[in-house]
Amino acid sequence: MKKLSEEQLIKYLRVNGLTSSSQLAHAFSVSTRTIKNYIKKINARQTQKLIQATSKGYVINQNESVDLSSKEVSREQILTEKLIYLVTPINKYDLAEQLFISLSTLERTISKANKELSKFHLKIISQENSVYLSGAEEKKRAWIREQFYHETSADFLHLATIQAAFYGYDLDELKLTITQILKENNLYINGYTLNSIILHIVVAMERIYDSNQIVETAIPKIDARLAAEHRSAIDIANYIQDTYDISLKESEISYMTILLKSKTTLLNYADIKEDLKEYIADESIQLSNRILQKINEEFLLSLDDEDFFIKFSLHLQNLLNRNREKQVALNPMTKEIKENYPLVYDLAVFVSNELEEYLGSEIAEDEITYLAFHLGAYFEHAKINQSKLFATLICPSYYDMHVDLSEKILAAFDYELDIKKIITEVDAPISNLNQELIISTIVLPSNVEYVKITPFFNEKDKEILTQAVKKINLSMQQLKMKKIIEQYFSKELFEKNQHSETKYQLIHRMSTHLTKLNRVKPNFEEEILRREKMSSTSFGNGLAMPHSMEMNALKTSLYFVINEKPLLWDEEYVQIVVMMAMNKSERKEFRKIFNLIVESLDNQETIEALLKAASYEEFVSCLVDSFRF
Repeated sequence: MKKLSEEQLIKYLRVNGLTSSSQLAHAFSVSTRTIKNYIKKINARQTQKLIQATSKGYVINQNESVDLSSKEVSREQILTEKLIYLVTPINKYDLAEQLFISLSTLERTISKANKELSKFHLKIISQENSVYLSGAEEKKRAWIREQFYHETSADFLHLATIQAAFYGYDLDELKLTITQILKENNLYINGYTLNSIILHIVVAMERIYDSNQIVETAIPKIDARLAAEHRSAIDIANYIQDTYDISLKESEISYMTILLKSKTTLLNYADIKEDLKEYIADESIQLSNRILQKINEEFLLSLDDEDFFIKFSLHLQNLLNRNREKQVALNPMTKEIKENYPLVYDLAVFVSNELEEYLGSEIAEDEITYLAFHLGAYFEHAKINQSKLFATLICPSYYDMHVDLSEKILAAFDYELDIKKIITEVDAPISNLNQELIISTIVLPSNVEYVKITPFFNEKDKEILTQAVKKINLSMQQLKMKKIIEQYFSKELFEKNQHSETKYQLIHRMSTHLTKLNRVKPNFEEEILRREKMSSTSFGNGLAMPHSMEMNALKTSLYFVINEKPLLWDEEYVQIVVMMAMNKSERKEFRKIFNLIVESLDNQETIEALLKAASYEEFVSCLVDSFRF
């Protein structure tokens, strides 16, 4: 039984051709009225009708090339999707006819599909006149989920998207039930992962409904650490049985237990503090300690916080479980986190590299993003990345007006300002004030730079102060950028329109150049490629910043290559490439340099100006001016 969605309806008609409304209704287990409504909505979105209605049924308009999903659906995917829902083998001649292809094309399609299916340990078998999909049931479910994630992109997090694809289940009620069950068993799951769990369960229900059960194997022994997850799995299975009359065998419940183990954490952190080892394995505790120590050594960052350590250790424990069970916690925010929090993301890549060395297997990019969530949450809490301006407030004393005013200012600028001094005397000397910002309710001498506001701090005052803070911060950023350029950038590290066919060719040429200049060791290119393999260093705005995770350069260097002709860097086109080489003695500067460059180039006008720069001097001037008010 297929679940109705606009995309699935289009796919069905493309594969099966002319189909009556009653046949479509039967295929999707809905009424003919529902089919007609879906087709009406699909056609309403097109300039010409995508689906034609005839006296014999509905058919895709062959002259219409518009695809509702805007995604190419390959013949290999259609073939696999057809076979994965079959309980028995299909005759190859019938299959070729249904796909509107010849037998030779079918064989080629099977061969191409098997290359992709090998990642899931699945294979299409063509034997005599029969074709079927071979592989474990859990692997087939993994393929179905992967297609769902791929087709829906970031929208997979929305319950409505899953609901549209799996008609016939009340997913809002299922979500509430699972949440309540987990809560009763003292388990916590975040919003991203909860919908992922729901997708796992709905796919399982669909497969069981179509008589595709996980093969009964030796049921793993459930130890004390899995008691909460196992109880939850049993309760969820009972709910599914009572609500949908779908029975989950012991093997399915064990599979769900392992799933919950990898995606939930214990809710009460206070209880965990009392006896860490009862809830977190020694392996995870020791690994957390080792990684946090390495972060301190390499980045001079001390993540010394008990709550963070517990949450981080629990996350590592779940990540290890997922890795060993060949599961991935999919995450739609990888690109957004990478672009908006590049330093946090790079630190997550560093942690991921340590985990890869420990596990001897790769960590998926989606898992790196979840690591970035944990690290970013800690930084936000600790305000590591906040840089407040020191201010002096001048406000003549009238009752407690100065107190009220300072409280209003700090409430509005909690993260930006720190009022170090309040002057209430009109004639107090101000020439020796050593503050970054002076705020005054009275007029000061012309030789004093200050911001004039009213004692009442209205919206206009707030806007004036906002602009002043922004101007000072940008000015400070300009000074920092000038210092960085003077120290780490030079004419010999600037090139324009030095085109390469691939990113690997460009990385090789840039690494070789730095080696010849005696700024890096001969193995620098290898380290760059190792970092690149873990996650692309392209930021999606025309910028790529290849760099090593090891800060062992002979001399800290920034090497810029700007190209008017874009270069494909994995899935993004880039025009500005900054290769960073850091010496360990200056590792404390890494965060400052990294953030400054990303921030300065996070503007299309700046990128366009830099691309027009005809010389090194002009390029430097544009780079500094990128922080302008």
